[in-house]
Amino acid sequence: MEYESYLAEAGFTVEKYEEGEYGWIYKVTGVIVVDDNLYSKVVPIDNFIKVYADFKWGKYGNKLHIDTLEGERNTGFWDSRYTYYIAKLTELSKGGIDFSEYYENPSKDKSDMRITISHVFSSNCYCIIGSRHEYCDMNRHWDGVKVSRVVHSVMLGKKQIVKPYIPAMLLNCDGFKVDLVYDNGKTKLLGDGFLNNGKSYNIILECEKSYNKLVCLFNQPMYDIDYNRCYRHTVSSDRFTTNGAFVDFCGLIGITSNKKLPETLILPPKCEHLYLNNLEEYKGKINKIVINPDFKAFKIRRGSSTGLQINEIYFPRNFSTNISRMCTILSSLLWYYETSKDYLDRLDKSIKHCEYVCIGKGIETVSYYISTFVKMFFKYDITVYFY
Repeated sequence: MEYESYLAEAGFTVEKYEEGEYGWIYKVTGVIVVDDNLYSKVVPIDNFIKVYADFKWGKYGNKLHIDTLEGERNTGFWDSRYTYYIAKLTELSKGGIDFSEYYENPSKDKSDMRITISHVFSSNCYCIIGSRHEYCDMNRHWDGVKVSRVVHSVMLGKKQIVKPYIPAMLLNCDGFKVDLVYDNGKTKLLGDGFLNNGKSYNIILECEKSYNKLVCLFNQPMYDIDYNRCYRHTVSSDRFTTNGAFVDFCGLIGITSNKKLPETLILPPKCEHLYLNNLEEYKGKINKIVINPDFKAFKIRRGSSTGLQINEIYFPRNFSTNISRMCTILSSLLWYYETSKDYLDRLDKSIKHCEYVCIGKGIETVSYYISTFVKMFFKYDITVYFY
């Protein structure tokens, strides 16, 4: 269903409630919402719960859609009978509730960002707790308490105490997808998939009093295994301009996936970064890329397992004396998601070696050495030219 307006839960405002053993316990005073026009607003918690309840009951029809941590489900997390707090998981654990089943696996390879759905908490992470009792009484009245990991911004006055882990909204601009996030008091735009850091599951747990144990009401991946967004509405936006194959959305430049792509991609003037959402869409369509004098790097969405395979790349002639800059641009185009220290060290050494062998060399020799660097390090056959 298409809706006239969209709102998305993007964060929380809090006030200090009491100081615990492991840091402050905060009381939630408001919910930060963003809309599809990029505006943000703080809604008092009681008002938000009322509006959200009306939405769940279908009172707004197709006039309004609200995305929250519940996703498409109705877990009863937002309830006018509840008071909401934010605290570190260690504060909750001391009350006798065992979260270990839902801890992150410490032995998991950190380079593999596809974290398993059960391992979404760490002892030091922040959680939002809904309770029918005052926080100080929760250890004696755990029945009905609901817990979820905080995945959006938390603001104490003008200070951000929890940074966002996932975006609030996904905007579709003629095939170029952009994430909207509320971060440090402002709405920001990012290429789709660039904020996700692996802590990408919303999960709501409820305490069963008879067993003094947490049971999972539902778990909802914000990204699937290939880092595609799911369980959030993709909102179509008309706040973009197009120039051939390129889409400019408020300064973020990407490539539309809805049009035929040229074999030679000439980057627009003044474009410093080009966001590439899905490399599979460009495979076999783009064979050559012409870099403009202001260009700094490609931005390839996380989860891409390979770089963009092209045959030729053209740099401005004055780039021939800036080997590091060319290598950085090529790395950003061809470098799939890899953060191991060994990989980064080898990349740095390869760039420095390339700089060394190119000292005092002419255009043709520099072209040969840069092309060799690409072939040796990235295993791609790409010829480097200058114009």
